[in-house]
Amino acid sequence: MFGSAGGRRRKLAWFGAVLVALGLPAGWYFGEGGARWREVIELRAMCAGTVDSAALRELYGRPEQVRGHVESPGAERLTRCWATGPDPDGSTWIAVSWGDSGARLALDRMGWERSTQWSFNPVVPLGSGWSGVLTPGKYRPMVVVALPCTGAAAGKHLVVSVELAGFELEASTTGEPFDSPAQRARTGRLVTGVAERASDQWGCGAAPGNRIEDVVGPSSRVAREAATPDGSCAGVGGRVDEVPADAYAPLEECETLLPWKGGRYGLTLSAAYPPFAGAMRSFVGAGAAGPGSSGQLRWATAACSGGEALYLVRETAPGSAVTARDALAGFARESAKRHGCAEPVLP
Repeated sequence: MFGSAGGRRRKLAWFGAVLVALGLPAGWYFGEGGARWREVIELRAMCAGTVDSAALRELYGRPEQVRGHVESPGAERLTRCWATGPDPDGSTWIAVSWGDSGARLALDRMGWERSTQWSFNPVVPLGSGWSGVLTPGKYRPMVVVALPCTGAAAGKHLVVSVELAGFELEASTTGEPFDSPAQRARTGRLVTGVAERASDQWGCGAAPGNRIEDVVGPSSRVAREAATPDGSCAGVGGRVDEVPADAYAPLEECETLLPWKGGRYGLTLSAAYPPFAGAMRSFVGAGAAGPGSSGQLRWATAACSGGEALYLVRETAPGSAVTARDALAGFARESAKRHGCAEPVLP
């Protein structure tokens, strides 16, 4: 029905020849959705001029060798660009999108389907008054900011992400990306700078946070005998694994530890605020609306000023000191209170 692979390749090659004959840019290529384009540009022109070239160069050990690139953003992004440094495999990817599309794309890149898996690698808040998080993933660490728009764009969100791939971030003592506090702060300043300029350029009108001087890192994840009031597991009973909480963080995670199996996890809890709540529902199969449950997964909701928040719990192993329902109730209640939302509705 669709023809052979060889036939498709011949058609693509023929179409490429037509593009060249028509004088289209040499950077055209065949990607998802058909013909797209890439080209090398000046750093100050990256992502429609929203990238601070000085902030970008700070990420690289030899800033004079950083090159900028731009790519057709496709239907779901406003703009997308990336930079390469001395190592050709090392790149910094930047994307700007409107709410639902941006949230879905960011969650996909962050691997948030892990909310239904056994592993746990929590996000940490960006801090400094920014609605953002950092995910210290081992291979492609990311920083994501979701700006709530105002004025004519009220009710919308602008999502900006910076993803680092393929190069060692400076001064790592553990071999993990984002181990360096200075590099975390640099990445945070890069993404928030893009967010401010993008907000102005696309009429979002969001109020910016403060200048980022410090961002908590992977080492902030701590196993405790009991949750702390200012931690991501506040309200959850028993032994927990948590990171610092932040009222601006659009994503939060917590894990309970089994009392009789060393460091093994019992319950995984997650919170998602607009614009990530809707995307999270589809990622974990949490139904179309309202609270509910399916198998080992339960979810609660809460009404917030920017829309509905979603709270999840999944039992990854039996034997927790607290039931899944009680853990979800406490986690959702404290998270909703921190974010100024209404009392959560439980399944």
